[in-house]
Amino acid sequence: MNHAATPCASLVELALEHLELRLRPLRRALCIAVAAQKDLNKALTRPDVKAYCITDPHVDQLIEQIGGPPARQVYGAARRLRDDEQQDEARLRARAAALGVALPLDSVAAAFALDSADVDTLLVCAASELHRAYARIFAFIQDDVARLLPGIDLLSALTSESEAQWMARRVALSTNGTLRRVGLLVADQVTGPELAHGCRLAPRALQALTDPRRDWRDLFCDASLVPIAPALLPECFGEAPLLAELARALGSGTANLIGIWGEPATPVDDAVKAVAQAAGRPLRRWLPDMDLAAALALAADTDSVLWVETRRLQDEAHPQLAEQVAAQLEHCAIAVIISGEHAWRPTGVLGFRRYLEANLAAPTADMCARQWQRQLPALAPGAARDLAARYRMSVSEQLAVAQVARTQGSQAAGVGDACRMVAQKNAGRFARAVVPRRGPDDLILPDSLRNQVLEIPRFYRALARVNESWGFGRLMSGGGLKALFTGDSGTGKTLAAEVIARELDLPLLKIDLAQLVSKWVGETEKNIDAAFREAEASHAILFFDEADTLFGKRGEIQQGSDRYAALEVGFLLQRVESFGGLAVLASNQRDEIDPAFIRRFHMLLHFPRPQVAERLRLWARAFPADAPLQPGLDLSSLANIDLTGAGIVSAGHTAALIAVDAGSQYITAQHLGAAIARQFHREARILAPADLARFRGTVGAATASPPR
Repeated sequence: MNHAATPCASLVELALEHLELRLRPLRRALCIAVAAQKDLNKALTRPDVKAYCITDPHVDQLIEQIGGPPARQVYGAARRLRDDEQQDEARLRARAAALGVALPLDSVAAAFALDSADVDTLLVCAASELHRAYARIFAFIQDDVARLLPGIDLLSALTSESEAQWMARRVALSTNGTLRRVGLLVADQVTGPELAHGCRLAPRALQALTDPRRDWRDLFCDASLVPIAPALLPECFGEAPLLAELARALGSGTANLIGIWGEPATPVDDAVKAVAQAAGRPLRRWLPDMDLAAALALAADTDSVLWVETRRLQDEAHPQLAEQVAAQLEHCAIAVIISGEHAWRPTGVLGFRRYLEANLAAPTADMCARQWQRQLPALAPGAARDLAARYRMSVSEQLAVAQVARTQGSQAAGVGDACRMVAQKNAGRFARAVVPRRGPDDLILPDSLRNQVLEIPRFYRALARVNESWGFGRLMSGGGLKALFTGDSGTGKTLAAEVIARELDLPLLKIDLAQLVSKWVGETEKNIDAAFREAEASHAILFFDEADTLFGKRGEIQQGSDRYAALEVGFLLQRVESFGGLAVLASNQRDEIDPAFIRRFHMLLHFPRPQVAERLRLWARAFPADAPLQPGLDLSSLANIDLTGAGIVSAGHTAALIAVDAGSQYITAQHLGAAIARQFHREARILAPADLARFRGTVGAATASPPR
């Protein structure tokens, strides 16, 4: 809806008119409460001194009041709208709908599932913000001139029609009640019983109450509540019968502790949400800044299931945290779901709890393809299978892709872009996302090598069928695909990785070795694991350039640092083997790669320096179509000069810079000669003048000038 075209003033007036209408019943309830307090005051000879001292008649009255069961004052019956007021409210709603908005009180009720008593509580607290006389009335009813804010006891009385409702409202206004939990109400932290704590409206809430354009969910949220998509159900998983049984046990109380475990590639988080949703219980996450006892109390007060992730328990700063959590879980029966990569089953907890668990496997390609078609009905079966082969996404990620595709207006054509957007969740510390821009036409290699490079994306697409349908996955570790590219710098190894990523339409994550390797013991292993996890979460191709610096040979242990280096290489060996995606390693020196790594590669490709035929094609592609080459310039003789593909591209770029700097209209032979000389100088190689003399129109003096 377009709010910009709606006059702001009229919307505010509409909201204020509705607030005034809804405050009429409140005034009727306050009149009853004031009359009741006056009756109490009549029994006292000096009611005016109650604020300063407790007189003898006053204490006698208090003794009489506590002599029997507490008489809860309830005035809620007076807060009902009369027939004419209901008609007026209906007309206001119609006017708001005509303007394309909803009345703020209706919006807040819908945003947080508030009942009428909750909405009336907001009205009571808003009253003193709209007219200061309300604050003095509240002080009179509460028998304390200093209590200008309505206390929990008064709020309970004004929104209840019976003593039972009063007790329910008392609970609803506690710390874990909806209004205070999401921040709509703020209670004063003063000494004394909680019933006497005054409640005020959050400043942002008053703003939203008077401006129908504001979205309440932009201002307030239930931070620990986990949103769950309705489509996320146990049948979305290969372990559907087991997860459905866990949900039934959790919903009926047969089990009050559920464990869900799985490797990083398994949809553990989705399974937790699906079980809670099928059990009909809200799910709350144990947040990092939340005390576990407070989280358990919140779960109990809201009839929710608490979600505890075991990675929280592996905190080096708090080595006793796991034991403390186990001790708390032993002494309560609140429903809890524990999840993680590795099972956590303290004996004491299992001895006191009713425990069930599920161990998840990575979803198969067939299961993933069925989910793709469920979330994107317009997707053809073949396209769904191709997506499943490339993007083995969880159900939540598939739902996100479907939402992005719908937003873009195309569920079929735009699904590739949507997959990339969802997969690239964030920029990591140890890897840089490379956007593939070059395709197979840019791959200028000997035909046999080029064919082998282009086999890799086809092999990766076939990997799921070979490993799962044909059963080869049982014979291999990790299930992924690993390729090693060797050759001199500039021979096309990085370009080949980029072409593979583009052919698969997958992100390419290039590892930053400078960030990965640490001088501190144990840190390099952590960084390696974090880099692989980032690639797994992003469904990306992992690319290690100059891999020999990290994947080097393990030498003889002669000092302590050698032992730690060997441990790092050993851990890296295990992590590469267990990686389920596509990993490409590039090295300038194959002989420096540890033989233990060599054995684990599926493809080993050597990239030679380009020969005359390849260099001729490289020079032809070194200049964009808009580059102003000198008319009649013949590049063919340059193919005899020994340069790699990267060297040729760099020389072409340098020649263009020299031409612009010289004020030339064209890139000439002289500019190219100077650029080639500079390129040889950068590579610490010697260029004979006779080599350039073969290039028509190039003078030998072009090589004599020192590089700038």
